[in-house]
Amino acid sequence: MTAEASRQLPVIAIDGPAASGKSTIARGVAQELGIQSFDTGLLYRAAAWLARERSIAPSDAPALAAALESTPIELSPAGDVLLGGANVSPYLRTPEVEAIVSEVAAHPAIRASLLQAQRTIAESTPVVMVGRDITTVVVPDAAVRVYLDASVEERARRRLKDRQAVDPTATFEVVLAEIRERDRKDSTRETAPLMAAEGVTVVDTDDQTIEQVVDTVVGMARASGHEAFALAESPHSAASEPVPEQYFEGSRHSRKRQTAGMLNGWWIKLISRIRTVGDENIPPWGPLLYVSNHLHNLDPALEYYVFPRPIHFMGKQELFQYPVVKQIAEASGGFPVDRGKVDREALRNADDRISRGIPLGIYPEGGRSPNGAMIEGKAGAGMLALKSGAPILPVAITGSERLPLNGGKGKSQRQAAQRDPGHEGVRVTYGAPFTIPRIFEGTKIGADEATEIIMLEIARLLPEDYRGFYADKLREQTVRKIIPYSSSMTSTSSSPAKSSSPKP
Repeated sequence: MTAEASRQLPVIAIDGPAASGKSTIARGVAQELGIQSFDTGLLYRAAAWLARERSIAPSDAPALAAALESTPIELSPAGDVLLGGANVSPYLRTPEVEAIVSEVAAHPAIRASLLQAQRTIAESTPVVMVGRDITTVVVPDAAVRVYLDASVEERARRRLKDRQAVDPTATFEVVLAEIRERDRKDSTRETAPLMAAEGVTVVDTDDQTIEQVVDTVVGMARASGHEAFALAESPHSAASEPVPEQYFEGSRHSRKRQTAGMLNGWWIKLISRIRTVGDENIPPWGPLLYVSNHLHNLDPALEYYVFPRPIHFMGKQELFQYPVVKQIAEASGGFPVDRGKVDREALRNADDRISRGIPLGIYPEGGRSPNGAMIEGKAGAGMLALKSGAPILPVAITGSERLPLNGGKGKSQRQAAQRDPGHEGVRVTYGAPFTIPRIFEGTKIGADEATEIIMLEIARLLPEDYRGFYADKLREQTVRKIIPYSSSMTSTSSSPAKSSSPKP
């Protein structure tokens, strides 16, 4: 490490305007280098949320500063923002917060009250930090300083895609106006205005993929000469050492995945003719709850085989009594759950996967459908979603009920052929990821309701005759109680916690 690098903080500071991909790139860079990431904008969003909760006008800086003084803002080990001990992360990207966060963040008193917390994070550990003044005020001595940019039209297109996932009436013109207004507020405020500071590398993301931008920033980190980045290895590299357990399982997981692939890959191709739809909806990094309907004993193997990320399935304890199933499940990171009780060991296993950013696969119905149609989901799925705060990926599988060796459940080959003579194999459809708000219109959402929210999102992806228990509920639904989650540069998460739902 050079003398200059030794004086710099082991921080990659990323600034830029709204919807330029800052948070997505930060997560990708952090994973490649095996370090943490933190979006400092969440602190200001938490302050904005507190202003709304306490009925404090966003222009009243003294009152809001006093409220922050008496309500500590902290981070959980999983990266959630805790305000007075309560997890407020699910509420920080709603339109209500979006509308006032610039005004709240413009107050010098608010920025000063949150500055030390940000510097403490920067000085405590190697980290990728995202923020509007991160490269100029918070950590001007960061080893790497980057300003991500994109045209206002491109940023509006990214945000529109996210908005239309829950509000089909959203228009490009409205979103473009919002982005322009946000840019105006951020660039003209007196305190820490948005700008590319001297000595900061500007990266235009208009015509680049996520991977290309991540590679660019990782290359800058390695070239900085700081040992925190020079010695780190990508967890995706076959030659890398496993990164710390609390982040990713690293190359050790990859070897398990290869083992499982050898056990099940050849016959999956032969019998299922499996294909996927909606791969672009899969978050490329970070914790994830993978929730799917359940048709066949082979569903975990089928879905594991086609999913592009490592995934650990939680399966009913009875399946682990069969040596072959147990061998495949354990080789792929799966673990059992006792459905007849509160299985604390299974919950610890689930928390462990989520805290390390490993997708966790669950079947909320708790067992296979007896006839191919959805059955009522169990409260455990909703409890896990609320407890973890992890983004949820709804998944719909069709066609596997036609496969043999299903213990008498599902459609027979003859019945399936009669119902769908054009059947072309198993299909797995990935929907848009989301999180569930803890409170909706003043009422706390419990585990049962959270499970129903999840199951309705799965039902939305299924043909009518697969929806079963949720067919009528979906037809009657007028509001989707979800917060869209975005992890790609093609959209940024700022959509409402609720939206009108068109009739399916």
